[in-house]
Amino acid sequence: MRRRARQWVGIVTVASACLVALGGCESPQTADVDERYELQAERRTFKVEVPLPEMDRDGGGGVISMPRGFLDEYFRRARSPMYVTPAVAVSAEDRKALGLLMGWLHERGVKTAVRPSVFPTAGYGVQTVSLSFEAYVAMVPQCGDWSGHTGFNPSNANHTNFGCSINRNIGLMLSDPGDIIEARDAGGGDTGRQMTVIEKYRAGQRTGRAGSEAIGGGGVGFGQ
Repeated sequence: MRRRARQWVGIVTVASACLVALGGCESPQTADVDERYELQAERRTFKVEVPLPEMDRDGGGGVISMPRGFLDEYFRRARSPMYVTPAVAVSAEDRKALGLLMGWLHERGVKTAVRPSVFPTAGYGVQTVSLSFEAYVAMVPQCGDWSGHTGFNPSNANHTNFGCSINRNIGLMLSDPGDIIEARDAGGGDTGRQMTVIEKYRAGQRTGRAGSEAIGGGGVGFGQ
């Protein structure tokens, strides 16, 4: 009986040691993975300078020059109206050209807001207008911390790079990084715009903005 009792005591002791060893396998760094490689978004201003449309002699129209991709960025991620900032001193002809530019933007569904300018924006002898809007840019984590050990790991701790690549890839794939800050409001149907598109379609005119922009430079480097 004493031998059996000793054997039971030995089994209980071994079992307790196994439980303690398994308890030590819990990762102490699980909670701080998202904090270390947290995906963030920063609000910035996208801005370009465009020349005023060159009006025809009869004043009936002009050529709109817009950097490629700028309006695409606006429709994809803008969180503000398109701010239009003309030069301080504009002539009657310039005001008419500015009205033509505003109408061109409105036809494409761009919500605009005019801001007063403090300094003249004329450059290279051509009167220019500043166009800007606010949007979010993804701030992705930088991976490559190989200071951790991938071999001997008795505590089962997460590696120093654990979770970084996943959050980085998600940030690079976001169409609008502002979605991780706040979701957009669901917009309703624009009946007036739909009727305009239908009328243009029946008249054989262009119904979208594809091909309507004059090529005036690259579409990178807007964010500031």
